[in-house]
Amino acid sequence: SWSTVQIYYNPKYVTTKPTSWHALLDKKYAGKISLENIPTDVMAIAGRATGAKQPYSMTSGEISKAKAFLKEFKPNVLKLASQNNEVVRALADGSAWIGITNLGTDDRVKDAGGPVVKAAYPSEGTIGFIDSEQIVKASKNKDSFEKFENAMQQAPFIAKNFITNGRPLFNEKAFKMLVNQGHGDRARRLLYNNPQAALKMTLKGPAGDEQAYTDAFNEVFGA
Repeated sequence: SWSTVQIYYNPKYVTTKPTSWHALLDKKYAGKISLENIPTDVMAIAGRATGAKQPYSMTSGEISKAKAFLKEFKPNVLKLASQNNEVVRALADGSAWIGITNLGTDDRVKDAGGPVVKAAYPSEGTIGFIDSEQIVKASKNKDSFEKFENAMQQAPFIAKNFITNGRPLFNEKAFKMLVNQGHGDRARRLLYNNPQAALKMTLKGPAGDEQAYTDAFNEVFGA
């Protein structure tokens, strides 16, 4: 499975689609933005916003630019959520107008009885993740791996996984099944048939200088 991290916004309050990370610096969003408390990821997003070449391996100069971006961004943060579902809840109860979070948030907000929220993809690019099964090179059970994969990755299971978790998976048969089941609009909205989007994002990962990232983040949000 995979997911980009993008902007979700409530069009009732956010009347101009925020297609840049810099749009989130507008003072009219003071205390209205929710995102997860993951220092390296927040720094990486700030790195994308400020043009860092490798957001998870920023130079000291790039870290300084990212930190400056976050200082300007901080007044607009409602809270740094400990869990993704807190971002969903804030969007659902209206305390947040904007959330920075994973694919599928629009459906999760709706399922929670909240308003319609829409996705926006920043022009500077974004971060995200790809989860996959792996086989250990030194494994003594390599012959079992293919059997396991073929048993687990059956299209009906993958389609159900998508409906449950809202994340695209690299399985074309499952996409076709979702379309036939009447879920085509949802699948397309969440980029199921647009896997190349996963290749354009910066993959989440440990920072090149974890301490420098954490220090810069704490100097902004710990103050």
